[in-house]
Amino acid sequence: MANPGPARREFTRRLIESEERFRLLVESVRDYAIFMLDPDGFITSWNLGAERIKGYRADEIVGRHFSIFYPAADIAARKPERQLAIAREEGRAEDEAWRLRKDGSPFWANVVLTALRDDTGELRGFAKVTRDLTDRVAREEAERAAALHATTSRMKDEFLAIVSHELRTPLNVVIGQAAMLQQGGLDPHQTRRAWESLQRNLRLQAQIVEDLLDVSRIVTGKLTLQPVRCDALAILREAVEEALPSAARQGVHLSVALPPGPADVNGDSGRLRQVFGNLLANAVKFTPGGGRIDVEATVHGDRLVTRITDTGIGMSPEFARSAFDRFSQADYSVRREHGGLGLGLAIAYDLTVRHGGTMSATSPGPGQGSTFLVTLPLLHR
Repeated sequence: MANPGPARREFTRRLIESEERFRLLVESVRDYAIFMLDPDGFITSWNLGAERIKGYRADEIVGRHFSIFYPAADIAARKPERQLAIAREEGRAEDEAWRLRKDGSPFWANVVLTALRDDTGELRGFAKVTRDLTDRVAREEAERAAALHATTSRMKDEFLAIVSHELRTPLNVVIGQAAMLQQGGLDPHQTRRAWESLQRNLRLQAQIVEDLLDVSRIVTGKLTLQPVRCDALAILREAVEEALPSAARQGVHLSVALPPGPADVNGDSGRLRQVFGNLLANAVKFTPGGGRIDVEATVHGDRLVTRITDTGIGMSPEFARSAFDRFSQADYSVRREHGGLGLGLAIAYDLTVRHGGTMSATSPGPGQGSTFLVTLPLLHR
């Protein structure tokens, strides 16, 4: 067999040198863990970056299965095997998740697993590159926490301002009307109107305080129900009757369509009246004069479905998704214009869920009205 010529020998020498330089480069990289796996996932090489990030020396880790870096839950879910399968089928697999160091401490890793095949297409193993992103994740978490804290502080300050305003407004009316009554000199009509105004604003102030107490009870887990067998339709009718005067004062038409007969549920009648009352009060408050509110209840299977639809100011899709969050406000200028703390929906939602029901809110958009849907589980007769 003839000896290879000078050109062939030079090419071979340069190839060996190139491979050696590449090996030295990979082994000396400290910012990335770069290592090789055999086709079954066992580690065959290890660089300085892998030692720095994962904590193992080459003589401690070469020959062990790469699943050693995964948390127990991932191993139980066979995640290492799935990653190999994806890389084998698609050529590469990328993942970002928690991994474990030698001392058991977790770190957030970005991992790219690449299948290595020879000229015939046979799988020879995998190349694995891991980056430690723990510091980046910690910075992002700190930034999110700071942003959340700033938002929470702003919402708290705005809410406290609204609480102060909402409590002061009826209080000023009460003080003024009481002074007028004390001074005397009013005719019977003026006296009656003064008493009506005084009572209305006292009820409003009491409702504000009760809403705040309810939220406190919900947050602290102290809100309790006294469920008994009761007719949810009768309770709904009572809530509608209570809402009629305020709807009439605002020039809003309130229509009701309820099925005949009782719809018994296991519930706290006072709290269910509060649920329907809060939804109706919300609809009346945000429906301009000349608008309408439609209350419809139907029985579907083993649930009572109540739909309250108004032609009011509506909601954006973003606010509809957070309408039941405590202290969630679509627009504080709108809240100030219409009054109220914006707690009624959150309280109604919590009470509905405690009764085993559901509540949802939808709207075509601002200025196009809203629909609130409440379902409650029925008792068998």
